[in-house]
Amino acid sequence: MCEARAGSALTRMYFGLRKPKWPILGTNFSGEIEAVGSSVVEFQVGDRVSGVNVTNFGAYAEYVVVQEDGVIAAKPGNLSDEEAVAVFDGSITALPFLRDGARLRSGQSILINGASGAVGTAAMQLAKRYGATVTAVCSTSNVALVTSLGADHVIDYTRRDYTDTYDTYDTYDVIFDAVAKSSFTRSRRALKRD
Repeated sequence: MCEARAGSALTRMYFGLRKPKWPILGTNFSGEIEAVGSSVVEFQVGDRVSGVNVTNFGAYAEYVVVQEDGVIAAKPGNLSDEEAVAVFDGSITALPFLRDGARLRSGQSILINGASGAVGTAAMQLAKRYGATVTAVCSTSNVALVTSLGADHVIDYTRRDYTDTYDTYDTYDVIFDAVAKSSFTRSRRALKRD
């Protein structure tokens, strides 16, 4: 959403050159179902749900229409609406890359660059769930956070660049750069062969 609001030439090509294609922004939503269509079977009025409306935006509105087969799920009772929205923010981005792209599995090692942001924290928790050994890259102020989320190892990028450190060469099965701060050429040295 930050890119949409910035209005750069590149984002205007997608979001609308002269006026917004979608006047109401927002992708993540959480709340109570007010009405359902006649063919809806999975949800009913009063259900607490959260999800993502990636293609049509509009989640900043008071009401949003979502298809039953869209990215929508029952909201866990122990989460507030604000917490549920935050869960979707990073996880909806990280999950397909780790599950489908990297095919991350138990016993593998992963380095997550930008581990303290929304996508990075979600990627860390998902990687741990898959059984991977996680090395988190973050700033000094976020070391405690990533450690509390399960990082096995932490690299403070203000003190050390994982791409320039000899002891990280040929180390990781997967490198997930959540912040696009390192090139493939530089990161490749830290990847295991094959």
